[in-house]
Amino acid sequence: MKRSPAAAISDAVLYEGYLLYPYRESATKNQYRWTFGCLFPQAWCEHHDPSDRNYLRTEFLIAVTPSSQFDVRLRCLVLPQADEAAPTERDVFVQDIRVGTCVDRQRTESFSFVGEKGHAVDGQMTIDATEVGQDLLQVSISVWNTTQCDAARIDTRDRAAKFGLLSAQLSLACQDARFLSLTDPPEEFRSIADECRNEGCWPVLAGLPGSCDQLLVAPIILSDYPQVAPESRGEFFDALEIDEILTMRIRTLTDKEKVEMAQTDPRADELLRRTESTADDELSCMHAEMKQTHGPSPILMDDHVPESLIVNGIELRPGDQVRLRPSGRSDIFDMALDGRTATIETIERDFGDELYFTVTANCDPGRDFGQQGLPGHRFFFRPQEVEPLGRDTSGPS
Repeated sequence: MKRSPAAAISDAVLYEGYLLYPYRESATKNQYRWTFGCLFPQAWCEHHDPSDRNYLRTEFLIAVTPSSQFDVRLRCLVLPQADEAAPTERDVFVQDIRVGTCVDRQRTESFSFVGEKGHAVDGQMTIDATEVGQDLLQVSISVWNTTQCDAARIDTRDRAAKFGLLSAQLSLACQDARFLSLTDPPEEFRSIADECRNEGCWPVLAGLPGSCDQLLVAPIILSDYPQVAPESRGEFFDALEIDEILTMRIRTLTDKEKVEMAQTDPRADELLRRTESTADDELSCMHAEMKQTHGPSPILMDDHVPESLIVNGIELRPGDQVRLRPSGRSDIFDMALDGRTATIETIERDFGDELYFTVTANCDPGRDFGQQGLPGHRFFFRPQEVEPLGRDTSGPS
């Protein structure tokens, strides 16, 4: 059954870094757990590694009505019990939370999982809300790892992970309400959104673009409405890598390496089977495809770039001559071109909305490459870094 966009991205975040190519237990990179958003016992964080955390906290905005309610699901991984072959997913589902019941009143949910070698992994979730405007609430949710353990016995991160909530995330759904984006909040609520504090996580709108009834609170900062590419056939646990490349690399493993991969973990075995059953036409579908994800930036529109700029009271446009006076001294070219004359080729605007002249140096024997827009012979200078000379020069200098 095809997963919803929200479920697919939630799974991708949950298992990101779970196991890395070459997907074998003996590989050096797989001697360490790379999952994001791990919540460790307080004893580990205080006595061994304060850069790790034992809690996450999210604050977000929700527009409500008298009948509004929402659900919260905590998802995480815990290390396997003796009869399990791999880390397993655990969740805590708090259902039908009526917004009126948690305004200025904290709700607490305690939970416990059985982890590796029967160790208990304990935690607590708190939920409360504050009215910050008419029909607008700021909801705060915290998740704590409350496992009690002897700090002297967990002297390595791997041992601490036995008591950890690995890859912890929150998924929320609401009824008769709508979540507001913290990444791009409505202008009238921007100042309120700026007051929201998130520690160890970031909330984004999930589901189909334009919907407001699902929220994903992930340990990885995502954009609103993140999606798994439809061409992807399944998890590779490494979303920053390319499915096509990983598929081809797995195919090149030796028979011995494939046996070890299959024995490493049930999910690694499933990945191997899926990869080996991928037909050539399915592999070609994974190849890069250019897509228009949104409308073109106005910065990229031709009419967003002026035809000329005023420098020292003189209008400069492409074709005019200038003397270069670089101010940054950021590289060797700033020193080599200082005082040289150059020809303005174009006026450009960058994504920081700053204007530049692109110039070719008159002394450059390869300036024709720069005139064609090729790199290495075309240089960018701010308006304050050039002196107008006019259109005629006496020769290269």
